[in-house]
Amino acid sequence: MKKMKKIFTAAVIASFAGFAFADEWDDFDMESSAEPAIAISGEAQVAGRVYTDQRKDGKSGDFYSAGDMKTDAKYSGKLNFAYSGASSDAEIKIKLDNNSLGEYKADILDELTARAYIGNFQLEAGKIKTVWGKTDKIHVVDNFNANDYTDFIFPDYIDRRIAEPMFHVIYSTPSNVKLEGVWTPVMTVDRLASEGIWQPAKSKELTETVTEIMMHNINASEDVAGGLLKASKFSSDNLVKDDIHSLKYGQAGARTTFTVAGFDLGASYYYGHLKQPSANLEKFSTQVASYAAKWQKDNRDALMAAMLKQQTNPSSLTDDEKKLLAQGDELKANPVAFALKDDTDTVYALPSLNYDQVQVFGLEGACVLWKFNVRAEGAYYLTEDTAGDNPWIANNSIQWVCGFDMDMPWTNMNLNIQTQGKYILNNDKIKNGAFAKYDVDYNSDDKYISNKIIVDVTDSYMHDTFKIDVKGIMEVETLDFVLMPSFTVKGADCLTVTASGMWVKSDNKNSEFYNFRRTSFGQISCKYMF
Repeated sequence: MKKMKKIFTAAVIASFAGFAFADEWDDFDMESSAEPAIAISGEAQVAGRVYTDQRKDGKSGDFYSAGDMKTDAKYSGKLNFAYSGASSDAEIKIKLDNNSLGEYKADILDELTARAYIGNFQLEAGKIKTVWGKTDKIHVVDNFNANDYTDFIFPDYIDRRIAEPMFHVIYSTPSNVKLEGVWTPVMTVDRLASEGIWQPAKSKELTETVTEIMMHNINASEDVAGGLLKASKFSSDNLVKDDIHSLKYGQAGARTTFTVAGFDLGASYYYGHLKQPSANLEKFSTQVASYAAKWQKDNRDALMAAMLKQQTNPSSLTDDEKKLLAQGDELKANPVAFALKDDTDTVYALPSLNYDQVQVFGLEGACVLWKFNVRAEGAYYLTEDTAGDNPWIANNSIQWVCGFDMDMPWTNMNLNIQTQGKYILNNDKIKNGAFAKYDVDYNSDDKYISNKIIVDVTDSYMHDTFKIDVKGIMEVETLDFVLMPSFTVKGADCLTVTASGMWVKSDNKNSEFYNFRRTSFGQISCKYMF
């Protein structure tokens, strides 16, 4: 990995050196009259947030007092340096916020891009965020950059993307056809909150399972002190079995875009890995099934006798028989919890996390129909589980985004409606599999198609002094939704004040919003741009 970092650093330095040489060569051009300039811009922002949905023990209508509501403060500062030469340019973006000054210090350098223009070629190298696709801030063909979900989806799309060390080549033909190629030597994975209110439901469920296994293993181990020490040093990174800092976890892709009869079209190919891990619980689930089978075999006769007595003469049941029946019910309802509680001798295997290989074949298009700006993307996600019968690897899927926006005939209102969907292929192999409940694609409602409707209404008044933005996301299958309104006032100079918030309604455990059902908040933020 160190060698790869050195190679990449040397390449970036060489790129800058080449661009500098090109500009120095241009100095010999006596017709050149403009000196290259560095433009500096930036912003500073601070936000205060109050979480308004603070129900005690999750009971509806039973709230904490207003003074006990949770609060949060977020701050950020950005500083951008842009250099433009005759045939090259470069840009550096510095970001200071809760993450970059905290756990993710590499984020201080948010982006670094060196760019050269050589004939019809555009060459880029650096720490880059690139966006593929025609749709608006929601994409299924844009796969190179990971996302930071530690604050859910409240930051804007490009702000939550994580820049990647990248080499990017673009060739533009005279006939308006563009060809692109991208390679990244490493892969950054999605950031998910490991605890707290923004931890996704599946991540929280896995964390709870791992915690239960570790505590069980400590009690089952003869070296209790050593087990506690090991647990204190444990991190979710210990579960990752893949070395994502190896060459095979680099990313590559190609894309072409062109225009035909007023239609902007494109096709792309991506090779890489999914940026959220799949959990492999094969060893653990096999151990649980084995103990459940052993318990049922050892207690079959006594259990059948107790069940018969319960049906014919329940008053004659002994305490041991009642206990045995209760254990049978527990085993049937939750074999994992039963095994971890009842089996005091077995040391159970921890799950492993793996990043599944994926190839994405994408199509995109956009056009203007009457007053509608229409956009669409579609993609086929090809994983290594083409048959769909491996519960530890994500199944192949078809994903899409399509929608439109239009300017309304009154004020400055714009209406933007998009739908995002996913269909998991070979889903019958999921529900009929031996480890169905642990399958990475498992859905307890047996629904393997998902659709979201995203609506964004914006308006402005008095020369953009006042701006209104109302976003809404609804999951069609679960009828759960998120509503995000904001109201911005432009003050003196470049100072803006925004009142915003988010309201989450979710009751279905299969909803992506379920674990965020108690995260509604109100927020006031101030931003100064220069």
